[in-house]
Amino acid sequence: MNRRAHLACTHAGLLFAALLICGVFIVAGWIPPPSPERTAADVARGFAADRLHIGIGMTLLALGSAFYWPFSAAIASQLRRIEGARPVLAVTELAAATGTVLAVLLPA
Repeated sequence: MNRRAHLACTHAGLLFAALLICGVFIVAGWIPPPSPERTAADVARGFAADRLHIGIGMTLLALGSAFYWPFSAAIASQLRRIEGARPVLAVTELAAATGTVLAVLLPA
């Protein structure tokens, strides 16, 4: 087991979280969310006015989603080590990670 590679993959999870927070909350400005009292036209105008910030935020989120895979690979590697000959949970974790990355990447 390569300790440096595992640490790098683990830190990729932190990078994913940082890019998610920066992209969605700080750059795109989606905290706080639009008031429920606003009309659909007002919300649409707000999104149109902040198109550049939202685009940059979603680009950060899309780039950051790729860092979830190495993080999940480190988790799957440890699961495989624990499970032994039949690493069902490790394979399931990697499949779930792919679903998570796609669920984050495609809407971004």
